[in-house]
Amino acid sequence: MADKAIPEWMLDNGQAGRKCGFSGVKKKSGFLEKTINDVAGVLKELIFSEQLSSAKGMLQNIDLRVKLITTVFLLLVTAGVRNIPTLAGLYLFTLMLAYFSQVPLGFFVKRVWVFIPFFTGIVVLPSIFNFVRAGDPLFNIINLGEPVNLGFFKLPTVIAVTKQGLAGAVLIILRVGVSVSLAVLLTITSKWEELLKALRVFFIPKIFIMVLGMTYRYIFLLLTVITDMFVARKSRTIGVNSLRENRKFVSAGIANVFGKAYFLSEEIHDAMIARGYTGEAKIINNFKIKAQDVIWIFLILVVGIIFWGGDLILGR
Repeated sequence: MADKAIPEWMLDNGQAGRKCGFSGVKKKSGFLEKTINDVAGVLKELIFSEQLSSAKGMLQNIDLRVKLITTVFLLLVTAGVRNIPTLAGLYLFTLMLAYFSQVPLGFFVKRVWVFIPFFTGIVVLPSIFNFVRAGDPLFNIINLGEPVNLGFFKLPTVIAVTKQGLAGAVLIILRVGVSVSLAVLLTITSKWEELLKALRVFFIPKIFIMVLGMTYRYIFLLLTVITDMFVARKSRTIGVNSLRENRKFVSAGIANVFGKAYFLSEEIHDAMIARGYTGEAKIINNFKIKAQDVIWIFLILVVGIIFWGGDLILGR
């Protein structure tokens, strides 16, 4: 009698897990889970960037106008140098700035170099071969036996990687890496609204800065709307939807988000006008040049001159 009172699936020697969907095999995530996780990752990164911009580091304490101008100066220095050791030194300098600005070096390096070798490498990869850039061969790739004509293009007998081509490719990748590192340092150690206000130093039109600020702010609001929509869909889903149903949901969701964005833009504009908006957003913090900003300008000028002069010496 005791056995009859127990459900059959509990006496099934491990089959219950498979019937209830707990077999221990990891199910492949669907598009709903992937979308929710990706949006959550973006929001998490935003929160982390806001924490970095509020830290008590070196760059966080520099006036944003000064930081912006000195970053542009360092970018010009980076664009002007033509030797790999100089660029390597500039990159070490950016790592030092990141360290003293309390930016985790692992996060900083990964954020810069995860994409640069892939995208920049694709562009510069052909230049390392002798059929694109002639030079002294480092090692041979393939021996064709005789030259090969491909229409207007002619391949040499031996395809090789050249010393000049490889050096040029490394130079370009390093230059892009240093430039992106400086840009990343500027953005993650600065509050976005203050950075936009500092752009007025370069006489950028107010309306352009305002559009950038509104776009940045409401992208994350729309991301929250998308997350709520997908979570609601997931919580009401039983079983597995067909591909056709998923496509219908995505198309309807896109239309819904566009509609919400349109109506939201009208409501925001009316609210701004009602509160006295005259064309330029106001922020609480006002910029003020301090002694440390003057010291920072002098330091960056000295660093730039040292690297530029060292590059000229190496280029002789």
